[in-house]
Amino acid sequence: MPLLDYSLDPAPIDPAQQEADHILADTAGLHQQCVRSVQAIYTRIWANPLATPAAILAKLGPRATPLFILSAQFQELLNVARPGSIALAPPVMPEFHADGTVTLPEE
Repeated sequence: MPLLDYSLDPAPIDPAQQEADHILADTAGLHQQCVRSVQAIYTRIWANPLATPAAILAKLGPRATPLFILSAQFQELLNVARPGSIALAPPVMPEFHADGTVTLPEE
């Protein structure tokens, strides 16, 4: 058989397989984008050169507790999709208050 045999027809493209491949690729891309977004939010709070974590948490006000809850649930979901893909925890244990605010313990 010659190296370049033009009489051979290429294998037909299976549309269902092609779509499945696109779905998997898009899902992997979405997962990576979500991991990066959660990491960016974490960095904005805990490693921000422009403001302290306490100041940022104060400005978040009553939205701080839902943010922590969402972050924890989102990390859990991301790790279901790809175990071990993200594991972020605050460097100090914040104090959660009934009004939704979050403060840091006094040092």
